[in-house]
Amino acid sequence: MILKIMGKIVAIPMVILFSVLYYMLYGASNLYCRVAGTAYTLLGIFAILAIITKQWIALEIFGILAAAGFAVIMLAGHILGLLDCAKEYFGAVLHG
Repeated sequence: MILKIMGKIVAIPMVILFSVLYYMLYGASNLYCRVAGTAYTLLGIFAILAIITKQWIALEIFGILAAAGFAVIMLAGHILGLLDCAKEYFGAVLHG
């Protein structure tokens, strides 16, 4: 009985913490997607110009920047999934 009460006391701040972290990261990734749309458009234009002028090193750098940008948003999505799982786990501890 005491262990269940202690579990609930520990679970409440964890649910609140993971919820706040989840929504902060969700808002940041949403903002990043909006800003990255413009950046990817510019990268695409610069990549086309690099192809036309045959500047292969510049094209390689643009490709690396684009891949890094996609890696950041994929990592944010993975962290969002982990936070959601942790939030659900502590919610189950709290309610069940």
